[in-house]
Amino acid sequence: MKISLVEYGSGIKLDNLFVENVTIQNLKVLLDRANIVIQRSLKTNKRVLEISDGKLRALGIAGAIRLSKEIEIEIVPKMLNDSQNGDWKESLFLLAALSKYGNIITTEHIHSSTAYKDSLYDIAGRILAREYLNNKRKPIRQYRRERFADFAIDGEIDFERVFERNPDGIPQSRVSFDKINPLNATIRSAMQIVLPYVKDVSIKQIILRAIQELSEQPLESTNKLRVPARNKEWTEIYNLSFDIVSGMGSSLESGEIMSPSFIVDTWRIWEWLITIALKIGLGNSYKTIPQAKTAWGVKKIDEKNFKVNVFPDIAVVKRSLSNIPLFLVDAKYKVLPEGGTVEIERSDLYEAFAFCRATGAKKIFLAYPTATSCDRESGSVSCLSVYEIEDITIAVINVAFGTITKQGDITFFCRKMASDIMAII
Repeated sequence: MKISLVEYGSGIKLDNLFVENVTIQNLKVLLDRANIVIQRSLKTNKRVLEISDGKLRALGIAGAIRLSKEIEIEIVPKMLNDSQNGDWKESLFLLAALSKYGNIITTEHIHSSTAYKDSLYDIAGRILAREYLNNKRKPIRQYRRERFADFAIDGEIDFERVFERNPDGIPQSRVSFDKINPLNATIRSAMQIVLPYVKDVSIKQIILRAIQELSEQPLESTNKLRVPARNKEWTEIYNLSFDIVSGMGSSLESGEIMSPSFIVDTWRIWEWLITIALKIGLGNSYKTIPQAKTAWGVKKIDEKNFKVNVFPDIAVVKRSLSNIPLFLVDAKYKVLPEGGTVEIERSDLYEAFAFCRATGAKKIFLAYPTATSCDRESGSVSCLSVYEIEDITIAVINVAFGTITKQGDITFFCRKMASDIMAII
């Protein structure tokens, strides 16, 4: 059973999740387990799947994950909830591949469309490269019996064949403890499979170097093996590699494959998207500085002084002018109440004011996502409210985002958003 819900939406009733042998208590256990898996994958400590008022809601994540053998949950990102026919999945995979903020969960599998298999392999290549760099100093080594022939005695002699005329020498055998084993063979084969799909040149180079370092291997494992406890760090990369070598399940019926569960941290993708939109959309006349470290004040403890810094998401500087930002942009991946006075959280307001005071900027935009509609194209910016505090202006804006299924969709979004923001200034 496949259940779909919208991130930060009203949620779905728990009754819709009940299938045979699943009770409310079982469901809570499944959700706790899923939360732990997602938290480990995204390196966060917040609960992203929660139950409130008899409904299941998803907060701050998007993607697909399997709760049990019977239940798969698809979480549509709120900025793509206008998509039709599952286009949001292809868009999400592409955004995750470009931004590098998606992660594959190798312990669970879901049904997915072959349409975004290329993006999945691109992301898989990045994960394989990352995990290999992290663990290569402690490679997987196993004992194996090696048979060889040599005139020098370097192993146990095979006395039954010792008098055979062998041009290579005396038949021998020995026990080796090295990197030639089915686990490394599976990882190497997976790297060879994903290599053509990897778009990042630096990631390509890491994978090519890893393939060379793993050298020639025997056949990869046909059944999933258990990684030795001494090499437990390699579990994720081996599990992912086994899935890739197995063709992500190789079940291609009805245009679907069995692929690992896939989860993204949506606020990180939104921050990346706003940053890249300003870089591309504003062109060479402006300098876009992400996460610019700026001194704000000093903290004193026991006669010791410590710097207090702030990190605005984006500072935009006119190249021909001073280094004081023309304006700042802070990406906010939150739900704004529709209509009314459009109140934002006071902590966001105070943070925006601090950013401006520290950098000397007089204007900051707080950019919240919204879905596109028939009268609101992708990249359109709507100013919802404006706060004026002393000499600083804080503008609350909605930025519309839609699916990216055609070439040029992201470029159009970038240019439209940058143009609308400049028009407001």
